[in-house]
Amino acid sequence: SQIRPELLGRGVFAELIKPIDDAIAALSEERERLGQIEQDRQRLQKLRQIRPETITSLAFCKETIEGVTQATAALRDKAALTAADAQILPRLQARAESFVKRLEQVRQRLPLSTSLGELVDLQRTYNQLDLVFRGSELETNYAALDSEFKGIKEDLEKLRDLESEAKTVTSVLKVRATLDATLAMEESLHYADRYRGALQGIASALKSRLQGYSQAVTALEGGLNAAQSTKESERAWEKIVAQRVVFSGSELEGDYARLLTEAEALVAFMRVRKPVESLVSEKDCLTAM
Repeated sequence: SQIRPELLGRGVFAELIKPIDDAIAALSEERERLGQIEQDRQRLQKLRQIRPETITSLAFCKETIEGVTQATAALRDKAALTAADAQILPRLQARAESFVKRLEQVRQRLPLSTSLGELVDLQRTYNQLDLVFRGSELETNYAALDSEFKGIKEDLEKLRDLESEAKTVTSVLKVRATLDATLAMEESLHYADRYRGALQGIASALKSRLQGYSQAVTALEGGLNAAQSTKESERAWEKIVAQRVVFSGSELEGDYARLLTEAEALVAFMRVRKPVESLVSEKDCLTAM
């Protein structure tokens, strides 16, 4: 016959069910241990699937770093981590640092751009970082460089056009106008301090051109004064006439006009002198006879 529990004393009943409770507790502990082992296995599996070098976004890289840190800290059996596993977090951190370094390199190189070609190459590198920093804590820092790129591009385009004009102008008036534009351009540049040296170089070259024109007037006058024959005077006059466009409308136009008048007068004189001298020579011959 079965023993009815109510007929047993409390102590006797507790003695009877204790092994059962112990077994249930041990089973629960084992189930928890096995669950933790499975969780460790899954964490390690996910950890070992990470390829830091393939990550192309700073935000995702940071997210992965946080996940790896939490997963590693949650491991029940730290000894399960291999040397390769332990290197995943440093590799992720190095990947994130490489993104930041690339942006810093662009930021440092940008003010050093001295030509549109250099700027275009750097802009290409900058554009490649768009997805890298999108949604990250440095997205604002990345976007801030865009306006600097635009400002520098505008400055370099102005300098390019100015340099081209400075090389092609061929009259005193245009050289003077280009020099005035050069001296005034600093006020219109976004980054005048960076390109002040370039502007000074262009201005110096233009001033040398103007000085050269003044010297050209002197040289033309010297050639005219040295003319001793009709052919020489005509050659000097032709050189002066060829420079009409160069000096037209400029501060040297007065000197040029005076020189041209003198050249025309000298040519006219030389042309008249030759037949007169011939007549005089012929008269002297007749007198001698």
